[in-house]
Amino acid sequence: MATGRPANADLGSVDSALLRLRRLWTAPRAFGRVSEGSSSAVGCPVDVSTVLVLEAVLHTAPTDHSGGVTVTDVAQRLDVASSTASRLVDRAVRAGVVARRQDDADGRRTVVVATREGHVLHAQAHEFRLRYLRALLADWDEREVAAFAAALERFAQAVEANPNPTELARCQPVDANQRTPGASS
Repeated sequence: MATGRPANADLGSVDSALLRLRRLWTAPRAFGRVSEGSSSAVGCPVDVSTVLVLEAVLHTAPTDHSGGVTVTDVAQRLDVASSTASRLVDRAVRAGVVARRQDDADGRRTVVVATREGHVLHAQAHEFRLRYLRALLADWDEREVAAFAAALERFAQAVEANPNPTELARCQPVDANQRTPGASS
């Protein structure tokens, strides 16, 4: 295993691939459909932001140990501002997959809970993602998939451990005469 720093060309390839991969989960696809009995339209497709809110509600430990997930918890899980999380939760409420409830432990607080429809959608979306990944990786052997899974998990952990690299976000002057990687001549 090499111990040196990654080459700029390799980092450029990773950067380019990640930019192309943004479409992986954001392209319009049927992540699931809200079904009959929901407060939403029957058979209405659900967008990825609603699925992300649902995932956050189902997989976030409350920050205050009260047992309820708040909009603030959702915001932290999704790494968005509280106002954005509130709008996303409102959209998920309209879709019928989550509901706002008064906290049993503290009546002044509101918590977000998954509905029956939300649990159904969660299962549908999870199965959709697995089918899609199976199709994408169909010609990979088990070792390649295992190595990819391990590397991607390690990368995700590094991103989670360094969520806001503010020291790297400062604007740096760019020399317009300098050739940028990947630019055509």
